[in-house]
Amino acid sequence: MWKAREIDKPAGFNFALTVQSHGWYDLPPFRLNESAMRLGYVFSDPKTSRKVYGELSEAGNKIKIELDAAVCEKSRVLEDVRRILRLDDDIGGFHKSISGHESFHWVGKKGAGRLLRSPTVWEDLVKTMCTTNCSWALTRNMVSNLVEKLGERTTKRKAAFPAAETLAGKMKSFTARK
Repeated sequence: MWKAREIDKPAGFNFALTVQSHGWYDLPPFRLNESAMRLGYVFSDPKTSRKVYGELSEAGNKIKIELDAAVCEKSRVLEDVRRILRLDDDIGGFHKSISGHESFHWVGKKGAGRLLRSPTVWEDLVKTMCTTNCSWALTRNMVSNLVEKLGERTTKRKAAFPAAETLAGKMKSFTARK
């Protein structure tokens, strides 16, 4: 791993609650080490098309980012981390609007309210489509198959989420049931 980078957490940010806000952490290319509370992801560098695996963790008032290799443009990874964790979203209005509700008073106090998301709208869209009218187990299976069968690999063989062009270029037989 290259030397860790750190970015500031916004006030009241809760890493664990954001990561586990819903099931995205359970869908590849995310990987969660729950005991160490480390979120893994395969990042893409659009300039070089290289993929690199990285892990995010909490380090005091910072988010620590460690990558397997220095092949990705670091600024792009930092932008992706900010998007994944929604670090730039101002959720103060949300916290204020629910603060008087007796069932939700804990949300603002604990720093909850952010939802984990993917670095691209494309990935979030495909994952959302894979959750429609099916069980979570089937969603996990569909997303895992897309990533493992169509995702580009890091030098350490971890697969990234496939690009739209990759999916569009597949033959109809790839998705046909036999």
